[in-house]
Amino acid sequence: EVALNEKETLLTLKGTNNFEGNTANNWGGAIVNQDAIIRDTVASKNSFHGNSVTNDRYGLGGALVNITQYKSTANSIVEFIGTVKYISNSSVYGGGAVANIPSAENFKTSMTFKGTTLFQNNQALGGFGGAIWNADAQLEFLGTQEFIGNSAKYGWGGAIASFQDFGMKTSLLI
Repeated sequence: EVALNEKETLLTLKGTNNFEGNTANNWGGAIVNQDAIIRDTVASKNSFHGNSVTNDRYGLGGALVNITQYKSTANSIVEFIGTVKYISNSSVYGGGAVANIPSAENFKTSMTFKGTTLFQNNQALGGFGGAIWNADAQLEFLGTQEFIGNSAKYGWGGAIASFQDFGMKTSLLI
């Protein structure tokens, strides 16, 4: 079961949110954010555990995909300022936990982690980024991050595979 947030809408995650054991064929085992915005609150606690995508050609973002797809004027933005845990998520192709991608050049796609984030035991089973695959999009870490035991079985970046410049500040990489 997948939550789809699309077409310039805002999804706000408040309180405690657990996304566990969800499966999708192509993108985002738990959530697909397409041409839209996802934000949480400082007090929120979000957990993505055991989510997966199964398609071997397009299987991206075991827990979450952030994509700008249809309009060059739209932005796809994900901003976490609370606590987020990504544990034991998997994708067949890329981004065991998260994929942050535009579908065309000059589309604006960004993801920011401002709170405390844990990426643990996530797997990209056949591609890139055991925890995160970031391709031609903005990825920022402004809080405290831990990357523990993530793997990209046949690709690059056990923790992060990024094909665009991104800033990391105040991060703990393990």
